[in-house]
Amino acid sequence: LVLEAISCSCTAAANEFHMRELANIAWSFASLRCHDVPLLEALSSSAISKLSSGDASAKGISTTAWAFATLRQSDWPLMHAIAASAISRLVAVGGKAGDRFQPQNMSNTAWACARLKFKHVPLMKALSAAAINSCTQFKPTELANTAWSFAKVEFLDRTFLTAISSAAQARISSFKVQDVSNTAWSFARLNVQDSQLMDVLAARSMSLMHQFAQQDIANTAWALATLRMPNQPLCAAL
Repeated sequence: LVLEAISCSCTAAANEFHMRELANIAWSFASLRCHDVPLLEALSSSAISKLSSGDASAKGISTTAWAFATLRQSDWPLMHAIAASAISRLVAVGGKAGDRFQPQNMSNTAWACARLKFKHVPLMKALSAAAINSCTQFKPTELANTAWSFAKVEFLDRTFLTAISSAAQARISSFKVQDVSNTAWSFARLNVQDSQLMDVLAARSMSLMHQFAQQDIANTAWALATLRMPNQPLCAAL
């Protein structure tokens, strides 16, 4: 009842909220997996207006995208507005700190596009260009999720993947099971041969094998087979 009351109030007052507040409301309902269509439609309408006027930080943009994707609320007018606003900040030089996309903002935005099957080429190009210059700042899960997102929408940028590979190899000791399997799957999905990366992913997989779930095993085995890079110890363990 409390959540329903909050939803009704937010729906009625959606146009009065700033972009940050709209993003926080969307994030809250998405985190609770509460798919309230009237509320989301009201938030979307207000957000499109705010995005078009430039009233959105990088965090507000990426959080809104993440929330709608988490709830699988396909809203193409909103996603196009998010893309336009994100691109303007990704390609801008300088500006306020809040206007600049940080690794988490890039990863969340790319993930949202992938989950909603929203392949916006200009946005993917802007994200990849920005990520190339900041891959060393990405956390392992952000590296893996960003690579997975690009592979999911079948967007190939070899320079971007080279940067992801280099950063992943440097951080491999911090990779968790899903980070390993998602990264391997991503390079295989895009049919990118990178023997050095696959070797370190295989070695990390061996050390984490006791934690692998069936999906992780399937993704890793499929990647090895697709890339024709059999690693005998790992294949035996899988």
